[in-house]
Amino acid sequence: MEIMITSQPGASSESYQVRTSISTGRMLSLNAIVCGLEFCASAAFCYIPPLLLKAGINEQHMSMILGIGPLLGFFVVPAIGRASDRCQSRFGRRRPFIFALSVLLLFSLLIIPFGDYICLVLFGHSEFGTTMAVALLVVGSFLLDFTCQTCLTPCEALLSDSSKGTNQSERCFTIYSIMVSIGGCVGYLITALDWSDSSIGLYFGTQERSVFVMLFVLYLVSMALTFGAAHEIPLGELQKKKATSVYPSLARTTDHGYVSDDIISEDGSHQQVKMNGDCAETTYKIPMTRLSFTKFEGIRHFLYLKLYSLLPGVIKSLFHVPFVLKRLAFANFLSWTAVMCFNLFYTNFIGQTIYGGDPNAPEDSELRSLYDKGVRMGSWGLLFHCINSAIYAAFIEKISARLDLRRAYLVGMASFTVAMLLTLLSDDIYVVNFCATLTGFGYATLTTVPFMLVTIYHEHKEIFLCDIYLGDECASSSSERAVRGMGTDLAILDSAYFLSQVVLTACMGYIVHYTGTALAYMICAAAVGAFSCFFIRNIVLDTSEMQNLIKSNRVSRFSTFVS
Repeated sequence: MEIMITSQPGASSESYQVRTSISTGRMLSLNAIVCGLEFCASAAFCYIPPLLLKAGINEQHMSMILGIGPLLGFFVVPAIGRASDRCQSRFGRRRPFIFALSVLLLFSLLIIPFGDYICLVLFGHSEFGTTMAVALLVVGSFLLDFTCQTCLTPCEALLSDSSKGTNQSERCFTIYSIMVSIGGCVGYLITALDWSDSSIGLYFGTQERSVFVMLFVLYLVSMALTFGAAHEIPLGELQKKKATSVYPSLARTTDHGYVSDDIISEDGSHQQVKMNGDCAETTYKIPMTRLSFTKFEGIRHFLYLKLYSLLPGVIKSLFHVPFVLKRLAFANFLSWTAVMCFNLFYTNFIGQTIYGGDPNAPEDSELRSLYDKGVRMGSWGLLFHCINSAIYAAFIEKISARLDLRRAYLVGMASFTVAMLLTLLSDDIYVVNFCATLTGFGYATLTTVPFMLVTIYHEHKEIFLCDIYLGDECASSSSERAVRGMGTDLAILDSAYFLSQVVLTACMGYIVHYTGTALAYMICAAAVGAFSCFFIRNIVLDTSEMQNLIKSNRVSRFSTFVS
C-alpha cells in the first residue's frame, strides 16, 4: 500500500491521500489461509464423530462435545473482534490473533490422531493412559472445531483492512467465497480418498493420521502465503502519520487503524470534517431527539440497566449492536441455521431416508451397509455443493452490480429454499444430489454478501452506525466507540453463525426423535430458509433508507440495547 501526503497551494494544511491497489495474486494469497481453514474444517466434519464413537463416547455425549466449539465461539468471537480493533502490536492488529489461533489449530491437528500414541509412550498400557488418550481426543476435537471457525473473524477483518480505500472490497470477498468453496472441495477429496495403501498411509499407519499430517502441512503453507502477503501497518504508526499530517487536535482513532474525521463539539453534536480543495468542510450531525416514554417503559428500562450492569464485559459487548447490523445479523442467523441444517445432517438424511439404512444396526448387517452407502453418496452431493458454490461465487460481484446486494442475497437463499423443497418431493439419489448441488448458490451468497454489506456500512458509518454515538447509558463508552472497527462488526456476523450451530445441536436431535424420521432435517432447513427470505427483505441497503428510518424514529436511542 502506497501512502502519499501532498500539499496544495493555499491550503491551510496538508491533504492526506491514500492510494491503494491489490493485485489478484495478492488477493489469492490473503485468502489462502481461509482455504487452509476449510481443509481442516472438512476433516473435522468427516473424522471427529467416528473417532469419538470409536473411543467409546456415546452419541449423546458426542453431540455435547460437538456443541462446545460453537458455544465457546459465540462468546469469544466478539471479544476477539473488539480486541483486534485495539491491538497495538508491531506486527499489526489482525495477524497476532490469526497466529495464536493457528497455533492452537495446528496443536489440535497433532493431538487428535497421535494422542493415543503420546499417552502410550508416557503412561504405557494402563487405564489412566487410555483415559488420557480419550481426554486428548476430546480436547483436540473441540479445539479444531473452535479454531477453524473463530480464526475466520480476524481473517475477514484483515481482508477488509487490506481492501479499504481501493474500491475492491467486493472482489476481495468474492475471492474469499471462492477460496472457502475450493477449500471445502479439496478437503472433502482428501478425506474421501483411501490413503491406507499409499506410501504415506504405510508410513503413518492409519488413514486418520495420514490425512491429518497432510492437513498440517497444507495449513502451514496457506498460513505462510497469507502472512507473506499481509502488509499491516501497526495502529500506533497510523495514528502518528495521521496526527502529524492532518489536524493533530482532531486526531482520534477509529476503524482499521485509520484516524476518524468524526469529532464531538462542546455541545455534544457530532461533526464530520472533510478535506475539500483548499479548506476543511465541516458537516454537523445532530443527535436524534429522545423519544417520550411512559412510566412503565421508564421502569422497564431502569430494570434493564440494573440487570445489564451485572453482566460480564464479554456479554455486554453482544448488546452493543447498531440497528443495521441487528437486521443483517438476524437474517444471517436464520440463513446459516438453514444452510448448516443441510450441511450437518445431509449425509445422515441420505443414509436413513433415501437408502433406508440404520446407523445403529450391527456392523455387518444389510441395514448398516445401506446406511454407509448412503453416507458415501451423500458426500458426493456435498462435494458438488462446494463446486457449484465456488463457480457461483465468481459471478456474485456482477450479479450484485446488476441487481443489488439485498436482491442477490434474496436470490441465493430463495434458490436454497426451493432446492430443499424439491428434495422433499423425490427419493431418487441423483435428483436429491442435484438439489444438493443447487444449495451451493445459497452458501456462496452467505460467504460473500453479508461481508460486502458490513464494508458499505463502515464506508458511511456516520449514517449507518449513527445510533452508537447517541450517548445512551447502555451504549459503549466514548473510548469503546472510538475504537469500534470492522473486526467488532464482522464478529457479530460470525456470532450469528456460531449461534445457528448451537441451536441446531440443541434442538434437531429432539425434533428427529419426536417426528421419528430424518426427513425432519430437510423440512426444518426449508422452513428456516423461507423465514430468512422474509427477513432479508428488511436489510438496510443504502443511506437513503437509513435516513428514512431515522426520520420515522425506527432507529431509537435504545436500539443498541433493546429493539
